[in-house]
Amino acid sequence: MKKTIYFILLSIFVLSACNVSKKKLAKGDYDAAVKKSVKKLQRNSRNEKEIVILEQAYPLALQKDIERINYLNIAARPDRWVEIYNIYVNMKDRQQLVSTVTPVSTKGRTIEFKYVNYDKEIVEARNNAADYYYRQGKELMRKDTRLDYREAYGYLYDAMLYNPSISDIDVLMETCKNLGTTYAILIAVNKTIFKLPNDFMSNLISQQIGDMNSNWVQYYNKDSRNGNYDVNIFVVLRVADVSGNNISENSFQMSKEIKDGWEYLLDESGNVLTDSLGNKIKVAKYKSIFCNVIETTQYKTAHIDVDIEYEDVYTKQLIRKFSLVVDHRFDHTYTNANGDLNALDEKTKRNLRVRPVPYPSDMDMLWGANETIKNVIGNSLWDNRRVLESW
Repeated sequence: MKKTIYFILLSIFVLSACNVSKKKLAKGDYDAAVKKSVKKLQRNSRNEKEIVILEQAYPLALQKDIERINYLNIAARPDRWVEIYNIYVNMKDRQQLVSTVTPVSTKGRTIEFKYVNYDKEIVEARNNAADYYYRQGKELMRKDTRLDYREAYGYLYDAMLYNPSISDIDVLMETCKNLGTTYAILIAVNKTIFKLPNDFMSNLISQQIGDMNSNWVQYYNKDSRNGNYDVNIFVVLRVADVSGNNISENSFQMSKEIKDGWEYLLDESGNVLTDSLGNKIKVAKYKSIFCNVIETTQYKTAHIDVDIEYEDVYTKQLIRKFSLVVDHRFDHTYTNANGDLNALDEKTKRNLRVRPVPYPSDMDMLWGANETIKNVIGNSLWDNRRVLESW
């Protein structure tokens, strides 16, 4: 039964595959019909059904292409040459494909198609397409805006693909690249009450900014362009605050049951119980021990507020602004105990060996906050990197 079903399904698949080129032909997809027929004829050059389909489909595909080219030329749109070029290239490729199975014979006659050299038309269409893109690119450059230079670069790039020998294409593309790119520099500004060292401020913007660069936006954290930038990204340190030296305490008691000798086991009447041999039964005696524990935590905090401001260098207008907040905390905990130390667990016993430590200085705290906010700034710049893509 399973074999019968398998052969039925296989037969359906084979019949369906045989009808693909015929269906393509019936739907007017002549190019696809040609390709399907050629593929089957390459496997079996005597497949009469596919020979008939190829004989019908190839002239129809050719006619369809010629009619489309004639229409495009009558419409005379300046961007028509790209499509015309692609049509001629496809016509040449299709002709080459068909030549792999023709001439082919069926029922006493030979099927062969006339060879046509399309090279002249391909070269003409390619050059005209390049000229169209070139003229479009130069026209956009005359508008002299950053976004138009970016669009112009795309047209000139396409022109170069169609005709790499255009004399000034490299110069024009370089001009578009320079004038279409937004150059942004990170600038650290201290507006806190603290007089912070220069290396503290420069560290805020010492980001790995290379990953943020794109085709049309370049970021800098050092002046490598002699002040020639389009956008200032101000990293404004508005608040830098450090708390005093603080402590907090947590007191608790630990207890444990330990053996405290032995005693005889008594019955309900107070008599000593004996075992089967008459021996008095002894049992362990327990007592509770206690120890008071004081956990002391030394802590100190640093707080930093930063504003990120994107400013248009030429108009001094604010493009975008967002704020970041970071807290950096120093914590150190040590333990004291009073009572029977045997009541403590092993972890608490180890903690008894920890002693108080000196508090970090205010500047050390600010440096700790600096490293944290630096990473936050880098992530925020990455998240907002699209701000300048369309600016």
